[in-house]
This record gives sequence, C-alpha cells and structure tokens, in this order.
Amino acid sequence: MWHRGCAFGGVRRYAEDIGLKVGSSYSFNDIDTSRFIRLAGIDQKLSGGYDSGVAQVFGEASYGIDLSGMRIEPFANFTLVSINTDGFTEKGASAALGSSGGSQQTAFTTLGVHAATSFETLGLPASVRGSLGWHHATGDTDATSTLRFSSGLPFAVEGASIDTNVAVANLGLDLGLSPGNKLALRYSSQIGADSFENNLSARLDIRF
Repeated sequence: MWHRGCAFGGVRRYAEDIGLKVGSSYSFNDIDTSRFIRLAGIDQKLSGGYDSGVAQVFGEASYGIDLSGMRIEPFANFTLVSINTDGFTEKGASAALGSSGGSQQTAFTTLGVHAATSFETLGLPASVRGSLGWHHATGDTDATSTLRFSSGLPFAVEGASIDTNVAVANLGLDLGLSPGNKLALRYSSQIGADSFENNLSARLDIRF
C-alpha cells in the first residue's frame, strides 16, 4: 500500500484556561494485492489493485486547572472518519475475486481528563503526563465487505468489529539525562468488551 498524498489542516486556540484544537486530514492510498492459491488440483496466482481515500475531521475542547503543582485538564474529543474504497476485479484465474467498493463512516467521542506535572528525581529534571477516558464509537462499527468470484453470487466477509465503548489510558515519563539528552517512556492501553490493546515504548534522544 502506498500513500500517494496527504492534506492536513489544523487550528489550536487557548483563551486563559480554555483550549480548543480542531483539524482535518485526507489521505490517498494506492493498494496492490497478490495472493497464491494452492489446493488439490488448483495452483493459481491472483493480483489486483484499487484506490481508497480516508478523510478525518477532529476537535478537542479542554479546561485547564492548576492544582498543587499539577496541571489537570478535563476534555472532550470528537473525531469523524470516512473511508471510501474503489471497486476492483482480480486478474489471474477462476478464483479471482471482485468487489464493487464501499464506504464506511464512523464517529468517535472521548470524554476524559489529562494530567501533567514536573519534578526532579536523583537531581534530574522529569515530567509525567497521562490521560484517562471513555471512548465511544457510533456509525459503521461492523467491518463488512461484499465480494464475489468471477462466476457466482456475491457473499459477505466480516472482520473484527469496533468496540463501541472502550476505556483508554495513556502514561508518559520524560527524564532529562543531560542538556539535550532525554529518555522517554510511553504506555497506552485500550480495554473494551471484545478487545484490548496494550503498548509500551521507550525512546532515547541524544543531541550533539
């Protein structure tokens, strides 16, 4: 899959303790596929290609509160994602698949709170930031595609559905090792009724 182009626009505004971020993006995707089928009496190589586009509009409003050396920001976030996929017909042999394309529109809302603080540990500057929220999805949350063989009736293929209600958490630690050098640790988690995801990463920035 190749991203042929991407357009982005965004605005960020702060008035006293009120924050507002809005933006939009659009990306073009050029997708080429190939697959092999090897069964009893069948040995076929099939290939296809199609384009797709992904449009996003998003915004977040927050209110900052300073509390005992900690910055707390309750927030509300909204994202609308629209995916449009062209139709395709594979080439190769009798097992070639085809599709007339499709579209999917899903809206995501997140309500939660950001928190951040700075301090020193072992004589080194450090900062911790995190967030906790409730993530809700509406619209096309079921991943369904309609396909057909070169000769035959259409049939539906279902993928993993998007959980409509998910608890989300993020935690980050930045530790200044020396001027220009920093160690960053990140953890994120999403837990829903039918899915969960945990990510842990570390990064060392060295400037010279």
